[in-house]
Amino acid sequence: MINHSELKFTEELELRKDYSTNYIILHHTEVETPHTVNDIHRWHQKKGYAGIGYHYFIRKDGEIYEGRPIETVGAHTKGYNGESVGIAYEGDFNKQTMSERQEDAGVMLIALLSLAYEDAGVVGRSELADGTSPGKHFPLERIKEKVETCKKWLKALFGEEKQFWIMDAEGRNHYVGLDNEANEKRQQMPSSFTDGNFDYNKILDLLSEVTEGNY
Repeated sequence: MINHSELKFTEELELRKDYSTNYIILHHTEVETPHTVNDIHRWHQKKGYAGIGYHYFIRKDGEIYEGRPIETVGAHTKGYNGESVGIAYEGDFNKQTMSERQEDAGVMLIALLSLAYEDAGVVGRSELADGTSPGKHFPLERIKEKVETCKKWLKALFGEEKQFWIMDAEGRNHYVGLDNEANEKRQQMPSSFTDGNFDYNKILDLLSEVTEGNY
């Protein structure tokens, strides 16, 4: 489930021009001790930002939180903020390794965003800017491979033309509900359907949550 954070920003946020999304940029927070989306929001405000610069934050337990509204310009990768979605993972992956739950949650989120923004490339911040983020122990290539597998599998299950994303009149993005045929296909999947160590039912459960009004 993607958790609403109800964050208050100190100024009006700029909308991304034509809602263009050329990159989905992955970061780590570079903090070893536990922290929350509200902590990051406060830290970024102390740096002079309007609030959290990332659009999503993934905790070590796999919980996903909204950060900056996705249709707005982020504050996470200089030179690319106006054309990207920024995702931050809790932890310092120069020193730590990622849990399976956090990795799987990220793959699910990125796969859904990649279906919504089909031209967006998935990159680590250090591929576009100076620095080491998302960290030398961050499983970047494995995540990219899993995302591509997930996208192919979801398209095969739900159809190439299935739309997962819409923008409402107020500029807010929302996932589109699956139609009856797609929901019937979902119900036919065995509860233990897996591919290697990656449980695709987790993706279906997330799809179910966001399309049943929990997002």
